[in-house]
Formats: sequence, structure tokens, C-alpha cells
Amino acid sequence: MIVRRLILGAIAAAGATRWRAFAQERVVRIGLLRATRQQPRDFASLTAGLAELGHVVGRNLEIVARYADGEVRRLPALAREIATLSPTLVVVDGEPSVLAMADAAPKLPIVFTLVSDAVGQGLVQSLARPGGNLTGLTNIALELTGKRLSLLLEAVPSIRRIAILIQPRPGVLMLRDEIIAAAAQLGLVATILEARTSDDIDAVFKRLAAEPHDAVVTINAPLFFSERTHVVTLANALGRPQIYPEREFVEAGGFMSYGVDFDVLWRRAASFVDRILKGTKPGDMPIEQPVKLLLSVNTATARKLGIELPPAILLRADEVIE
Repeated sequence: MIVRRLILGAIAAAGATRWRAFAQERVVRIGLLRATRQQPRDFASLTAGLAELGHVVGRNLEIVARYADGEVRRLPALAREIATLSPTLVVVDGEPSVLAMADAAPKLPIVFTLVSDAVGQGLVQSLARPGGNLTGLTNIALELTGKRLSLLLEAVPSIRRIAILIQPRPGVLMLRDEIIAAAAQLGLVATILEARTSDDIDAVFKRLAAEPHDAVVTINAPLFFSERTHVVTLANALGRPQIYPEREFVEAGGFMSYGVDFDVLWRRAASFVDRILKGTKPGDMPIEQPVKLLLSVNTATARKLGIELPPAILLRADEVIE
């Protein structure tokens, strides 16, 4: 009986020790600033990556998140809100969020996920050694603009005039100029149409309906990504093919997309967070470029648009959505 009591006492003591260790585990607060609406799948990819590295939301990690819902003018105020909560670091998406967060908290470590050209925009010194307090991943948007147009032209060889939808914001001028140059090289005539807020989207498509364009191309933008279902619905109603930067548009019924895999990007961002929390300086962490690009096509939309996709496109597609 005495031995049994001793054993039970030892088990209880060990359990209490583990409980105290769990209860006393330090909770780290990090920020999340996005120019888009809340994206549950991206958030799940980030938190899953963090959990694999031992940072579990609700146990030893707290994430304070703010979303601009595609309205980039809201970012400075949201960044200041996050800064007042004193996070250890902040994860952001693209250039507008980086600039807003860096202005609100100049010394706070920032991990970005969707910056197109961090060096060209003067955010970092180099990809290999960023310097300062910024690091993260690039979506290489500049490099992909020409490829998207060539894929669209391969899928629909008859197109000649394209409408390019942009949301004016930091970093977009380079993307705009790059896509105009890429269009000219392919013998395409490009028209730029701007939408700054969600209210502008309907007006842009009314103009498109009144003007002769063979296809619609969107440039990476928080507004279009947040409003992708509405954008795709209006584009399909025009009866014209489109190509988008993200596969999520094709899931929403869009014709084609070519770009980075967001699930991979956000999960990889977790490794940057982990290393910073363990003491590595952001400026010493090389910026990563995507290793996987996705070509997605929606064959149901192709049929509705009266387009027969070439076998070569279907064979190369990473995703074929019926």
C-alpha cells in the first residue's frame, strides 16, 4: 500500500510539474497586417507552419491581425493599431503593408510574403543580405507578367487587344510598365484601367463592355484579390477570356491563372518568424523566391466562353478545374 501511494504521489507530482510548465510557457505576440480581406486558407497555412515549429496559437502564441479589405488607404491606421499592441514582429503581405508597418514601427522586425521587387523598391539592400529589419518572400510579380500574357495568347491565339486592370498603390508602376512592354513584344495592344476602391470595379467593367477588348488581365492587387468573385463574375459576363495572378480567381470561376502557390508562401513565412523569435536578425536572412509556380485553368469557364483549350495548355496545367 505504501509503495502504491508513493507511485501515485510521484505521478501526481510529475503531472503537476508538467501543468505548471505548460501554464508558465511564455506567450509571444506577433502581428499580421494584410491589405486584403481575411483569407482563412492563408491564415491556416501560416498557423500550421508555426505549429510545426512549436509556436501554437492559444498556447504560446497570440496573433493580432488587421485587414484593410482591399482598401490600401486604410493600412497606415491599421499598422498603428498593431504597433500599439507591442508585438515581437509583424507578418505582412505586399508593398503597401510593408511601407505602412515600417512607417508605424520603424524598428520592428517585419516578415513579408508578397513583395514583387524588394531591392528595386529600396526596401532591402539585396536578396542575399537584406540588411535592416525586413525580410521574407517575393512573389516575383515582375518576372511573371510577360509569361502570363504569353500563356493567354497560347490559349486564345486570336486576341489582339487586352484590358489591364490595376489598383494604384506603391510598387504598381513597375508592374504596369512591365506588362505594357511585354504586351507590345507579343504584338498586343494594351489599355490600362484603374480601380482604387471596390466602388470603381463596376465602373471599370461598364467601360470594358463599351470598348473593344479581346481579353482581360489583372495585375496583382489587394482590391482585386479581395473582390475576386465579383471581378470574375463581371469578366465572364463580358464573354472574354481572362488571366489572373492567383489560382483563387480560377477557383472562383475565372478562366486562367499563373502565379505562386500562396499555401507554400504563407507556410514558408512561418520559418522566418521562427528564426527571428530564436534571435536571428531579419537583415541576415536571405529573401526567398518561389520554387513552385501554378498554372490553373477552368475548363467549365472555357466552354462557357466558347474557347477550346489547346492540349498543350491542358497538359502543362497544374490544376484543371471542371
